[in-house]
Amino acid sequence: MALCPPSLGDWVLEYYGQSYNGFITDKAMSNLGKEKTKGAKSHLNTDINEDHPALMYKIVSRAIKSEEDAQIAKDTIVNCIKLIGMYFDELALSVGINSSNLER
Repeated sequence: MALCPPSLGDWVLEYYGQSYNGFITDKAMSNLGKEKTKGAKSHLNTDINEDHPALMYKIVSRAIKSEEDAQIAKDTIVNCIKLIGMYFDELALSVGINSSNLER
């Protein structure tokens, strides 16, 4: 099998980043200031200019050769999304927010 789960995780993070990190960074900039968020904004611009999600998608799509590979890809993506959720739950707790009370 040619599929490499870390590549799937990279694709999920790049896709997530393209979808949500602009909003998150803009919110951080409005609360923390431009100086403290310029590195994040610069990284977002690099991702956009180099189209990292498309690059990772090409790698992943070429690696899926069978139904078994597709199932491994699906399971890996589901696990990555769960990990992202756990990260934000922990982040919320670190600032005193119980994320189980938030709408999902």
